[in-house]
Amino acid sequence: MALRSLRADPFTRLELGPRGLEELSRNLWLGKCQSCGSGLDTDVPAVVIVDDGLSITATLHHSRCQRPRWSRTGPGLPRRYLTTAIALVGMPFGDPSLDTFLPTLVVNPGLEEVTLTATSSGRYRAATVDFYRPLGLKPPSSELARSTSDVVTAWLTDDRLIVRCGQLYWIAPLDANHRAIANEIRRHNGVVLGVSTAVDPCQLENPEPLKRIRDSGDIALIFTALCTREPPPNLTGHTVMVNSEFTHADESRDMDWLPEMVEYRGPTYDLHTGRFELGTGMDGPIYWRLHTPGVGVENGLIAGPADTGKTNILSILILEALYSTVFHYGLVDPLNRNRLAELFGERAVGVATTRTEASDLLAAFVRAVDARTPHGERYRDPSPEYPGMLLAVDDAHEVLRDPDAASLATHIAINGPKVGVGIVVSTMSVDVEDFAGRHDLLRALTQRNIMVFNQEQLDEVLRLRGRD
Repeated sequence: MALRSLRADPFTRLELGPRGLEELSRNLWLGKCQSCGSGLDTDVPAVVIVDDGLSITATLHHSRCQRPRWSRTGPGLPRRYLTTAIALVGMPFGDPSLDTFLPTLVVNPGLEEVTLTATSSGRYRAATVDFYRPLGLKPPSSELARSTSDVVTAWLTDDRLIVRCGQLYWIAPLDANHRAIANEIRRHNGVVLGVSTAVDPCQLENPEPLKRIRDSGDIALIFTALCTREPPPNLTGHTVMVNSEFTHADESRDMDWLPEMVEYRGPTYDLHTGRFELGTGMDGPIYWRLHTPGVGVENGLIAGPADTGKTNILSILILEALYSTVFHYGLVDPLNRNRLAELFGERAVGVATTRTEASDLLAAFVRAVDARTPHGERYRDPSPEYPGMLLAVDDAHEVLRDPDAASLATHIAINGPKVGVGIVVSTMSVDVEDFAGRHDLLRALTQRNIMVFNQEQLDEVLRLRGRD
């Protein structure tokens, strides 16, 4: 079944963005849980992404078996239960008015898995086609690639078609319903092999999905002549045989999960990387970036319902700025719910505890941005001589509903980072109306640092961030 929705953790959603998530969903299909082997059926699966530095692989699991996450610390999960789907069909090529439907074995090597690669623009795309290029398979062009070696070859018997692709063998059983296409294979003395994760061959009812992936370049293709130099391999059963290093893997698995986050251990800001350790999650340290070297100070958004720890995170940011020795900070706390002004006001360059004072402090930071702009290069990387400035705003929805305050905050968020001035807001609402309708402000706040404790709010932030 086509994947209509999946469970992804906040980092995955932010890292991939709407287009990357769409690419992920187009190349993953409901099959078996890659943890327990049972069918995913209609359950909304969890996606687990493993980035080992060489490749980025996404697999599907029951939510009860695995939590959705993006992991950079540890090996990938064993792929014992991958479903390889095949179909022997006539695939359209070239001018549809001509005899251009060639017999094609369409293969999805793993419904529940796809490997991604980052493009030069920072977006992600499926790397399936790239994997098969070294074997001669290519997206369709003016001419169909043809196999010139035994690396890709095929055998046709009375009851099955066998195609070898490198070290993989795919078998398509033939019965009376396949007589016509078997005759086409004999007439052409060969068959086209097409490999794609963007289609489930078992669901093909008409050529339209094949036309789509053909035109988009999401399928790797090659024509191979029938092999006459050696007999068909002696493979047992009418099934797909895929070599796997996990064939004899231990079926036991560790299902113990780390806590979602452990306590903050004290200032860890590193001037050279611009980041500090906010806590520890399932896959290792969670970082927040005060600045990006060579780029500037970073904004941020912390959002969620009451009592989810937003102000605690904002307090940690202030502490890191305080102990960094290269940042000055200002504080807006209009409701004084958590006594931030009492805790951090003495060392701040400015404190606001009312909406009027908040507008005045926002205006002061705007003036600092404008004053630094002619000499922005010297402020880009915070230093004791040219310190960065960070404005922390708690209960920001209470302040930024005002159009004038939102305009001031937008000026800081858009123009401030490159001259060493940033703004971080904590808010119970990400409704654009609580930001005076300023989509540009929300986008500027969520370019780098974001922590949202509510799934609906996260979806809204991602939607707003993806607007043109």
